[in-house]
Amino acid sequence: MYIAIDYGKRNIGIALSDKNGLIAKSFSIVKNNDKFFDYLLSLLQKYSILKIVVGIPLDIDGNDTVMSKEIKQKFAYLEKDFD
Repeated sequence: MYIAIDYGKRNIGIALSDKNGLIAKSFSIVKNNDKFFDYLLSLLQKYSILKIVVGIPLDIDGNDTVMSKEIKQKFAYLEKDFD
């Protein structure tokens, strides 16, 4: 299963895939606060997640935005831990 994260300043959208990783559907929307990463860890354990996909917004020319830099910073540790 895969988990997809749509990060926002106030809320974070979560989608989960089917067991084959072919179809994803909305799972939850949670507040962006200091409890989010505990919640994410609980989902990773409960659903045996194999891959994490984090949406990165880019500007019209494909360059990073202020938000994309923030997202990359917040989620950088996942790349190291789950590769």
